Amino acid sequence: MRFFEAMKQLSTCYTPSDNYLAVQLALAEAVSNGITRATNWAHNIRSPEHADAEIQAMRESGVGGRFLYG
Repeated sequence: MRFFEAMKQLSTCYTPSDNYLAVQLALAEAVSNGITRATNWAHNIRSPEHADAEIQAMRESGVGGRFLYG
């Protein structure tokens, strides 16, 4: 299966909690490498709750940044 076909199927399984955890872990890794600002190119926003979860994770991390989706 090709990448985009697989991602199209897998992305429907993500819950807002999954998105929150993904952002939280990514930002923890960034901070551990000295990064203090980040842009979240949110490519799997399936509902307002998904967006809220990612924004909450960013705010709680203390990392400055931007939340972008489309």
